[in-house]
Amino acid sequence: MKAPASPLNARPFAEFRPTHSPHRFTPTVTARRQALEELQDTEHVPDELIVCFDKTSAGLMESLGDAVVERFGRCSAEESTEVVRLKLAQGSDLADALGGLREFPGVLYAEPNQVFHLSDKDEPGRPNDLHLKLWALNNTANPSADIDALEAWKVTTGSRNGPLIAVIDSGADYRHPDLQANIAVNEGEIPGDGIDNDGNGVVDDYYGFNAFEVTGDPMDGMGHGTHVTGTIAAVGNNDEGMVGVNWQARVLPVKIFHDRGLTTTDAILRGLQYAKDRGATITSNSWGGPSFSQAIHDAFQDFPALHIAAAGNDSKNTDKHASYPANYNLPNIIS
Repeated sequence: MKAPASPLNARPFAEFRPTHSPHRFTPTVTARRQALEELQDTEHVPDELIVCFDKTSAGLMESLGDAVVERFGRCSAEESTEVVRLKLAQGSDLADALGGLREFPGVLYAEPNQVFHLSDKDEPGRPNDLHLKLWALNNTANPSADIDALEAWKVTTGSRNGPLIAVIDSGADYRHPDLQANIAVNEGEIPGDGIDNDGNGVVDDYYGFNAFEVTGDPMDGMGHGTHVTGTIAAVGNNDEGMVGVNWQARVLPVKIFHDRGLTTTDAILRGLQYAKDRGATITSNSWGGPSFSQAIHDAFQDFPALHIAAAGNDSKNTDKHASYPANYNLPNIIS
């Protein structure tokens, strides 16, 4: 089994008060074998599953008890469904649980709580790097290999009335002078008072949301999300750092990654829901993994926004080597 890195095991779950259900699963031999093979091939969080139930499975939900540590709302277009995160007792036979749940009436799907990586975690970069070569904006050596940013800026450098762009990544340095003006702060929140002023379940989410640790502070600890945010929306013509494509964009930092570049299905679901609730109509997703997740697929499908997803930096044909979310067959995903 591919074990996730130590930050996942040290992640704070106290806010969900997880205890453990005595429920036992007895899958068929075939179901257990299929589940075991999937777990061996998928990097995942130990002892955790993501499960979608329908209205006929109330008895099973009740029997699972406090193993249900988090609820994410509906998991499909049907209102009478719910996706949850299960945390089983340490050392549980996850293959038994996964295989058994998949055979249980009323379970629409069950899957490991997967681990995902940033698409270019080895080269995070920072937007305050004065030597960053922005050839994609203006390529003097090969003028046809850029987006003609100089020509576009003659027409417009952006608008404060434009769409809300959620950067779903490792957070952002919202204090950086190149980004401060373009962070879409939460006007319903008073920063630093320790109170959930707007009643959305997150305390002090003035600058955005940390979906990995479930806090209101999306400060970037590794630089990747700051780099991405700067590429989109670094203020131009201010003698600071670099310049972004849209000098007056409204950007919402949503931190789904631990500062070592790892995230999980549950953090992604929280981040997408937060961005949706805040009204984002564009999302940036520079992350991915090789395994399909029905839960994440449904979250993107149910989020009426344009989702930009990285195809990866490993020079592979994604028709043959899938990378999700880029490979989800959804009309609102561009990669």
